[in-house]
Parts: sequence; structure tokens; C-alpha cells
Amino acid sequence: CLQRSFRLQARPREMVARRIVLPVWFQPNDGLRYATLLWLDVETGVPLKTQVHDSDGRILEYSVATELELLPDAGTATGVAAAPPHAGSWRVDPLPPGFQQVAVHREGGREQLFLLDGLATISVFVEPADGRRTGAMRRGAMSSLIREQQGARLTAVGGVPLVTLERVLNAAIPTGCEGAGC
Repeated sequence: CLQRSFRLQARPREMVARRIVLPVWFQPNDGLRYATLLWLDVETGVPLKTQVHDSDGRILEYSVATELELLPDAGTATGVAAAPPHAGSWRVDPLPPGFQQVAVHREGGREQLFLLDGLATISVFVEPADGRRTGAMRRGAMSSLIREQQGARLTAVGGVPLVTLERVLNAAIPTGCEGAGC
């Protein structure tokens, strides 16, 4: 639930892309996520403008729609279904507060865990360790962290501060691994 991780504050309505929007501030309750200001279309709920801010208030990312075309309802989307959230060979336990593991995608000996807090997403990619370079990077609001542990190369990517990705990878363990040494 967003209200556990963020303080929400609505602002007066504005116009974006010739549509009425409700600006809403999502102020994090911790240092594990960024502050986000979304201008939500009042008719559809679609964000038409977005600002992501770091803990010092600097804008890390900014986007704005110039036009919104509403199409007729096309029905339910189809595609490849992801495995249930805990069907993978790796898990994150404990998850950072407010995050849930919502899906796992497995393909060819590789795995992707999907973590979500309702606003920010984190993907954790798991593949066999190969000794390639590891490290951390941030560009705008996107952070990435790569490390090798327990015979696997783990890559965490998300629109969160690096400290959150460090927490995620520190808690990443093979499924079924319990106790010391895991």
C-alpha cells in the first residue's frame, strides 16, 4: 500500500496536455525510495507529467505528455504469463519495507524477480556467475548494482536509490537456503 511507504499530498488541479490533472506528491517515509510528483489525469488516472526528486530535492527525472489520445477498450491484454511470485530459484528475504515480489520470469537458466512498492519497481536478474566486472551506477533516477554471490551474478535495476538495491541484494538468497552461510 502506497500510504505505508509515502505521505501523499494533493495540490490544486492544473492543465497538462489540454486535460485537467490532479498533482499528487508522494513523499517517502524512508530513504529507500525517491520523492515523486505525479500530475494524474482526473478522468483516466494516467500520469501526464512526472518529476522524480532525490532526498535533497533535486530533480532526477522529468517527463511530460503533450497529448493524450483515448482509444476504445481493446479488452484484456495477452502475452506470456510470469510465474507466481515465489516460483523462482532465488528470493529476497526480507524485502525492503513496502515492497512485494510480484512475479518471476524464467528463461534459459536465467531468472528475473519483479519487486514493486506501488510506485517504484526493481528487477533482480539472476544468471550464472562468470567473473565479469561488478559495481554500481546511477543515471538520473535509475540505479543499478551488480555483484556475484553464491555462484550467481545478481543485477538489481530500479528507479530507487542505490541503498535500496544494496538492501535487496544483501537479502537475496537461493530458495531453500536457510541459516548461516546462505
